[in-house]
Amino acid sequence: RYVTKTGEPTLNSKREPRVEARHINTKALLECESEAECHELLDNMADFADELIKIVAD
Repeated sequence: RYVTKTGEPTLNSKREPRVEARHINTKALLECESEAECHELLDNMADFADELIKIVAD
């Protein structure tokens, strides 16, 4: 989701939190052998995307 520099969520015209599309590596996701491995992969993708957003913001 989008946040301001103060960490507050930004809202769309309907006063709902704005969210952004996330690209998911489906090939890696399909290669997961367990549900736990899938969750870890998705968490790492989200963390990586957050780091990229922070780098761009700075």
